Amino acid sequence: MNITSLEIAQATMDMFFCLFCLIMFVSIKANNPKQKSMRMFVRLFLIATVLFFGETLAYIFRGNLGPFNILVTRIANLMVFAMNIAMANTYVRYVSSVFVEKGAEVSGNSVKIANIFSCINIFIVVVNLFYPWMYYFDEANYYHRNNFWYVYTLISLVVIFIGAGMAIKYRKYLEKRSFISMMLFSFIPIIATVVQSFIYGFSITNLGLGIGSFVMFAAYMYDWSHNGDEHTNMINDSRFDAVIMFIIMLLSMSVSIIACVNVIQQVTKENSEIQSRTIAQMVSAKIENEFIKPITVSQTISSDIDIRTYIEGKTREEADGVKDDITNRLVSIGNEFDYKMVFVVSDKTRAYYTYNGISRYLDVENDSHDIWYKDYLDSGKRYIVNVDTDEDNNGSLSVFINYGIIDTNGDILGACGVGVDMNDLVDILARFEEEYNIKVYLVNHDGLIQVDTDVSSIET
Repeated sequence: MNITSLEIAQATMDMFFCLFCLIMFVSIKANNPKQKSMRMFVRLFLIATVLFFGETLAYIFRGNLGPFNILVTRIANLMVFAMNIAMANTYVRYVSSVFVEKGAEVSGNSVKIANIFSCINIFIVVVNLFYPWMYYFDEANYYHRNNFWYVYTLISLVVIFIGAGMAIKYRKYLEKRSFISMMLFSFIPIIATVVQSFIYGFSITNLGLGIGSFVMFAAYMYDWSHNGDEHTNMINDSRFDAVIMFIIMLLSMSVSIIACVNVIQQVTKENSEIQSRTIAQMVSAKIENEFIKPITVSQTISSDIDIRTYIEGKTREEADGVKDDITNRLVSIGNEFDYKMVFVVSDKTRAYYTYNGISRYLDVENDSHDIWYKDYLDSGKRYIVNVDTDEDNNGSLSVFINYGIIDTNGDILGACGVGVDMNDLVDILARFEEEYNIKVYLVNHDGLIQVDTDVSSIET
């Protein structure tokens, strides 16, 4: 199964909150609460249980192909978004019920408005099953937001704000502790949702819901142990022992989850090398394909009969006489294959021909920019690749394919090739890095980095 360390961490956190909410639901439900506010309170934990379970499945199965994995991923994400709607709506109902039971004259309009907004979000989620205007899955079974995700999120925030507004309006009916827990349950997810709008890959919003649920339960436990009415006093009830048992179970489950995570990490680590080799071979093949074109063009230039004739046996005086012919040929080749730099070097005269005629005469002994030609001759290879600044193209950093020009006797006549703008290659590497979540760079036989998305690493 393909699962990253971040996904393991997210799934573990979600499963912890899922078990926590489930245990709290069972514990409070066991007391058979009669008040409507407590029934809404219990329902919050049930909804949260389903939400966190769905998100756990979403993070475990996403990025894995096959009919089962794809089906589970889609059902899990649908569960998450549906439960988010139910959570916000139930919270408004819970807040309204609390104040009604406290004697406040609460208008039913707030709940009605929350219901309307919730129905709009339900419509968005349902339509998304047929038209992915809120979220979609790519060919690798990964979730991606779409434009209506922001509409859905904004509406969810409005519903939560309705609940928070009611709590603020009627706060005099609440003890300070209960009021603070309501505010935290409202504003922690709100802040998390705003942050989530700018972040992918980690569910900050639902983490906020989990923390908010924990705070609400802590406030409930405090009231539970200090009030003596028939609905909340369980200290002297045998059911309190059941709660202690469930808390112990929660701790045991947490230990089990941690153990499972360690096992998954070990399996992931064992598969990492195999996966890395596969990706490396895939990326290597794609990069090699990117170099086929400039190498082929360089080979074409080296085989050009006219160019061989222009540089063969020429003196420096004669080199200047053929510069227009070579320049026209290079311009033609460059335009045909869309290269800004195409060059030819005569071994005998050391004339360096470009689009501008003879750019200069190479001085391999004294000019550091010309060392490449000596390196090529010393290599004994038909072509080599080197990184250098393109003095004839505004000094831009380029990757040069240096291809030898050989006569019929196998003697060297010079070299030719093309310069590939470094930015073009960096864009290619950047696409690979983003697509496969890896680091890619090209290294020569001496261990020096030739192409990297971090330009400062080149030649290190």
